Amino acid sequence: MQKLPTIRAGDVFAYVASFSGLADFTGYILAARIGRDKNSELCPWSSDLTIVWDNAVTGVAVVTAADTSDWPTGEILVVQIVLTTPGGGDLSSPEVGIQIEERV
Repeated sequence: MQKLPTIRAGDVFAYVASFSGLADFTGYILAARIGRDKNSELCPWSSDLTIVWDNAVTGVAVVTAADTSDWPTGEILVVQIVLTTPGGGDLSSPEVGIQIEERV
């Protein structure tokens, strides 16, 4: 079993995602969500997330949360990125699980 990335509640969260399949992602709109599992409703922590293109031409995006102090400890949260195409269609990334540990 693969070990999940771990952060402590209260730490800064940062995740770099790389997309492929197109020569250029300029004009694509980014959104990020976080939840208890991939089928969950948006969790209140989704509003903590900021997502920006680090390089839209090469498809590199960065998701961050400056304050994770209210994220639930002892749980695995799932992060997903959704790209909205210039034509209005959505493309979703694979889900990435992260383990939230209690701050010591």
